[in-house]
Amino acid sequence: MSVPLAQLLALVGPLDDAPGFESPRERFRGFLEEHVDGFHALKSLIEEAGRSAGPQHQRALQDCIVMLGRFLGFETTFGAYQRLSGGVQFQGHWRSLRRLNVVLAIVSDRAARGDVEDLSRSLAAFTAARSDGESTCIGLFVAAGHQAHGSPEASNVLALSDRCRIASTRSLLLLAEMTEAGRLTHEDVVKLLESASNVDSLVDLIGRFDASGVRRENAFSHDSPTIDETMESEPDYWMALAGQAGAAAFEQIVKAAVGGRRVLGAAEDRAHAGVACAGDWVAFLVPGKGIVGHAKISFVADRRDSLMRDSDASDHVYRLQDVELYDLPIVVDAETEHGLLARYERSGVSGPLLLSVSRQKFETLAAVAEEDGTPALRRHEPLRLAHPKARTRWLA
Repeated sequence: MSVPLAQLLALVGPLDDAPGFESPRERFRGFLEEHVDGFHALKSLIEEAGRSAGPQHQRALQDCIVMLGRFLGFETTFGAYQRLSGGVQFQGHWRSLRRLNVVLAIVSDRAARGDVEDLSRSLAAFTAARSDGESTCIGLFVAAGHQAHGSPEASNVLALSDRCRIASTRSLLLLAEMTEAGRLTHEDVVKLLESASNVDSLVDLIGRFDASGVRRENAFSHDSPTIDETMESEPDYWMALAGQAGAAAFEQIVKAAVGGRRVLGAAEDRAHAGVACAGDWVAFLVPGKGIVGHAKISFVADRRDSLMRDSDASDHVYRLQDVELYDLPIVVDAETEHGLLARYERSGVSGPLLLSVSRQKFETLAAVAEEDGTPALRRHEPLRLAHPKARTRWLA
């Protein structure tokens, strides 16, 4: 949905840290989460906010930058607008489960020593309080008012803390655009933020090679530790399913949430090291019935969103795109279904679960591949139908 930022701010009211579900802050953030579901719409809001002065536009810009993390594959959490001197707080948080936590500090002018001290204090408190003990925590200064690369304060900021990073809004938009286009994966973004203290320098280098058409695996020398073979990694593939006892409930979830609202809440397979990210593909298996459709993950949403009624029982809530629900389920052979259900039972979860599968297995079970590698809707041969009247739409 395209709404000018000035008009949107006039509708929601003055942005501040006042609590309450119907506060202007929550109305504005709710609009971003529910209606700004495309990268280019968010980019337009960021560019409009960056061109305007005043605290309202700067606060809107802060929320839009936090939201940008979704298009990089992160779970996102909004923070406070007002920064209290000596207080422990943050302006935003990006999370990649068991990999990386990014605490955001968004500055419109220059990042001073006091800003670094505030972020370092918040980062230390966040690190101590996080439930995900395996992940790395870093602080990211986002220079919203200028380009961070080459700025005199960049080196001063980074010299004060080895856990701080600095990036311009321009570079983050470029990263999100490349991720949206499939030229980078969420894993690439995580590795970049972990390794590059000045993000702009590396993004500029990636952009030059990407624009020149040079193959990415040859674009960097072997002695560069920041970009490696993961630059050409492909999407991962997942099977979403529930146990036999929950098959009927899961079928309703696929019909209503996936088919209707384009969202899915699911637990993760903790026996698998990876997690589903933007750009991955997922198929939906109803035990006893078969594969009923597939979709592409657009971004990972915040569990506290109102996208799913039962999101608290899920590790992640995924916003979906390119959803295809089949006219008839694809029957899965007994051995494959038994193996997937056995993995489900070992997980110990009680609701929908994502299980990693190979691309070959995904295409065999759920879809055929187009020339560009995109899974396409699997067609059923008419001869497989017992009677012409049996061809009823699964969603009906």
